[in-house]
Amino acid sequence: RGPLPHGRAAAMTNRDTVDYLLGKFSAAIGIEPLALNAAGACSFSYRENALITLEVPDSSSEVYLVGTVMTLPVIDPPSLNAFYARVLRINAFDPVARGASLALDPERDQLLLCHQHPIAALDEVSFQNLLTNFVQAVAAISALLTEGASDTSPGSRDYALRAHLFSQRA
Repeated sequence: RGPLPHGRAAAMTNRDTVDYLLGKFSAAIGIEPLALNAAGACSFSYRENALITLEVPDSSSEVYLVGTVMTLPVIDPPSLNAFYARVLRINAFDPVARGASLALDPERDQLLLCHQHPIAALDEVSFQNLLTNFVQAVAAISALLTEGASDTSPGSRDYALRAHLFSQRA
C-alpha cells in the first residue's frame, strides 16, 4: 500500500486508510482537516471549484469520487437536446474525463462526474494526484459545457481545449 503509518497498515480497514490519506491530503494543501463521517463519506470544495464527495461503503475495496460539474440548465427542448448530446460526446470520446463517467442526478438537477479507484493501489502521493486530477477534470468539463456551448465544429475552442488537455496528460 505504500507509505502508510508505520506498523498500522496491516490493521487498517479500507475506511481507515482513506481517512488517513484524507488527513494527509488536507494537511498537504493547507485546508481544514478532512475525515470520513460515520457513513464513510466526506464532502469538500477544493480550490473554490465544485463540490467533491468521497465515499467508502462498509465492505468496499474502492473509494468512490463524485464531483458536481454543474446544475442542469433550464433551456428550451432543442437546446437541452443539444446539451445532452454534448454531454454524451464528452462522456464517450473526450479524454478530459480522465477515465471518469458523467451522470445525471435528477433529484438535484445536477450533472456529476463519477470515478472509482481501488484503495489498495493508493498511497499519499497517488491519493493526492487522484483527487487533484479529479477536481481538474470536473472544472474542465464544466468549462467545456459552459464556454462556447453552441460551437461543436472541429475548429472550435472545445476541440482545441481537448487537444491541449490530452497533450498535458501524455
